[in-house]
Amino acid sequence: MIGRQIERQLEVFKEEGGFTEGLTSERLAYRTKQSVETASPLCPICGKPMIRRMAKKGINSGKEFWSCSAYPQCNGTRKME
Repeated sequence: MIGRQIERQLEVFKEEGGFTEGLTSERLAYRTKQSVETASPLCPICGKPMIRRMAKKGINSGKEFWSCSAYPQCNGTRKME
């Protein structure tokens, strides 16, 4: 019986992901919704709404910029205006 429960949990994990994946998808959905509501600019490459993000590395570390909501499929960015 425990073996069947473990197998079922493994199948659910494969289909839905774990706790971390759930948090990531919720955070991205919130950011996308927020960007659409605040009339964010559209991506210059694919035309989807952009999300406000903060650079974590490099020369622009700590500065905000616009990033495509379709990342990583699209790498479109814009500087904050």
